[in-house]
Amino acid sequence: MKLSDIPSNLDAATRAELLSCDPGKELSAVAYWLRGQLVHVGFTKGFVFPGPELAIEVPQIYPKGVGETKADRIDPNDLIDVAYSAGVIAGMRQASRGKTYGTKIYRPREWKKQVPKHINHHRIMQRLTLEEIACLPPETVERIAVAINGGPYSWQGHNLLDAVGIGLVYLKRIRP
Repeated sequence: MKLSDIPSNLDAATRAELLSCDPGKELSAVAYWLRGQLVHVGFTKGFVFPGPELAIEVPQIYPKGVGETKADRIDPNDLIDVAYSAGVIAGMRQASRGKTYGTKIYRPREWKKQVPKHINHHRIMQRLTLEEIACLPPETVERIAVAINGGPYSWQGHNLLDAVGIGLVYLKRIRP
């Protein structure tokens, strides 16, 4: 799926002042913001940076903790791939702008603390206007509603909400 595959306010996205991004190993989730409002959300392998600001997550390796389960263990090699994607995105932006102004890098703990995903996503959804929720793919809205109530996170769409959450923190519309 590419950013252009998801219908939304593309005209506003081309004038976006902020791009928030949750980079992925294969696809990155992106959210475009104009005057502090979400105007477009989608997945992409590469994109043009329309605005002067970029807020992006970089992965973090956590030491093994008490209560860690098998499901909590992530292959560190996958994190290297995600870090590479984040570097490519920031690097493409620097090459297109000639400098790194307006780039804010967040580690997961900095923007969402260690709050469980379903609680964090519930908080994000509460901060969005109806117009902003309409920017999310309907399947994502439906699955988030199920996940918030204890359902599984077994699809890639939850990354879209992470990209939105990064933008909300950057814009100070939500506190970590």
